[in-house]
Amino acid sequence: MAPNNFRTSIIAICAASALLCASCATSAVKENDVSTPEKKSKLLGDMGTAALIRRDFPQAIEDLRKALIANETNLDARNNLGLAYWEMGQKAMARAEFKRVLEQNPKYSDAYVNLGAADLSDGRLTEARAYFEKALQNMEYKTRHRALTNLAQVALRENNLDEARRILYQSIQANPEFCMSHFLLGTVYMRDHNSKAAAGEFAKSIRSTCAGNVEGHYQLGIAYLAAKQYDKARAEFALLIDQFPQTVQAQQAADQLRFVP
Repeated sequence: MAPNNFRTSIIAICAASALLCASCATSAVKENDVSTPEKKSKLLGDMGTAALIRRDFPQAIEDLRKALIANETNLDARNNLGLAYWEMGQKAMARAEFKRVLEQNPKYSDAYVNLGAADLSDGRLTEARAYFEKALQNMEYKTRHRALTNLAQVALRENNLDEARRILYQSIQANPEFCMSHFLLGTVYMRDHNSKAAAGEFAKSIRSTCAGNVEGHYQLGIAYLAAKQYDKARAEFALLIDQFPQTVQAQQAADQLRFVP
């Protein structure tokens, strides 16, 4: 049989990266009232956030900069400008915007998470951990599960499975529907050679709005294969090939199918 190629990928799923976009879920532009600088900034910020979501990063930068010209205290716009810079590869400028957010509001936890995610991507685990823990010190932080999931990624990088598992349990308790927590817990179970439990978590990582998580589908197939549930593995690999034919995971699934008993 070909190797299973299980990888502990740190991936973006459910249309959300490890970095956090402020007000992404409510960014639709609803009004054209620009009667005050604050309202003009809000409108431009919403336009920039909408561009960020559709991955039009140059437009996002243009609109978000204008939002800050209108009102430099629009911290959601500044945070999202940092994200747009990050996506354009301008990492130093991204970090500078996140830090400016915190200069204006030390309790803006998403900026701590974004700085931590930036350090995590660069392999600075100690610095990343400190930022995630700082975000969690804010007891009013409404999306604590995101900071917890990022913190679990640090533990995984350090190969501390017990800590990663403990943190992920907390994250799932905070938000049972957050797909990335289930994906990473599946990763932990696979490292523990508990393929049945891993399959259960990977299945949760591809439900509902996360159905497009192709890595989750692939790892679910791998977990089924490891558990010798060959019919389920075959079905999952076939689904990948059918629904996501242009992806790397679809090619990997095709390779795996040749060796499924």
